[in-house]
Amino acid sequence: RRSNGYDDDDLPVNNDQLMCCLSSRHTRPSASEDRRAMVTIMSLLVVFVVVVSVVGVSLHRPRFGPLVLLSVAPAVVFMFYMYWEDERDRESCSVRDNAVMFLWGTVGSLPVAAMEMFISQVLVDEEDRKSGRHGDVAVALIISFIEAFLVAALCEEALKYFIASRKSVFAAARSKRGAVILAATGALGFATFENVGYVAMDGSKDAFIVGLFRAFMAVPMHGSTGVMIGVMLAEKHYFQTPHTTWDVLKMPIFFHGLYDFLLFLPETMGRQYDDLTPIMGMVDVVLCVVQWQYMKAMLRMFH
Repeated sequence: RRSNGYDDDDLPVNNDQLMCCLSSRHTRPSASEDRRAMVTIMSLLVVFVVVVSVVGVSLHRPRFGPLVLLSVAPAVVFMFYMYWEDERDRESCSVRDNAVMFLWGTVGSLPVAAMEMFISQVLVDEEDRKSGRHGDVAVALIISFIEAFLVAALCEEALKYFIASRKSVFAAARSKRGAVILAATGALGFATFENVGYVAMDGSKDAFIVGLFRAFMAVPMHGSTGVMIGVMLAEKHYFQTPHTTWDVLKMPIFFHGLYDFLLFLPETMGRQYDDLTPIMGMVDVVLCVVQWQYMKAMLRMFH
């Protein structure tokens, strides 16, 4: 490890990156500042959960608070696990910068949700949806593919790419590891917003089951695609690897799209195919394990 605080493999390869690293070195928050930032974030989360719990009771929805906690907690736990797993990771980016990226992912979810609704209405006709629900398997397959790959995966992974590719991310990152962690944190910000929509706003008795399923499946899926995007962008930035936008996005879109496709298909095919739902869920479990191993292989090659 060099005396300037960077590993040999983290050293910049051109003058612009050298100035960026020197700048981030001099403006690096101290450990006490990081601790204060973490205490502030955790305090805000506690206050947030208490407030929404009170709101839920006042609206005669006593489960609302616990459901919000179940929506937010998985992404927060995932984020802090990545940050505290390795001392080098704690040195690679600040808690404050992680919080900013998390907010970027959350706020960016709003225009993406609107874009997804618009594209879905343009590409999928309501009559086709009815045909799919009435047993037309070919139509159901096409609709599920469009909704999964061209609407959900493409729009959401493009958001993660936009958040992670901004110059301010690499200015905030103290090393290539920092760039990857910040990219994953932005993806988890989106996952949190999506979780609130799926879990906290679900008034059915199955809301807790949905929340647990998403905690162990959807949140790691979003986080791992964020890591993939971060690795590719860090290689492009630090090592001048000629990755195109499609190179960065193709595997995240593939894994994300296939995950959603397996979940969308039984719903698109109608109630007569409800028995497919647990089968597709089990296949998605296997897919998430494969995706996780693929992400870990990318990190091993990257480090």
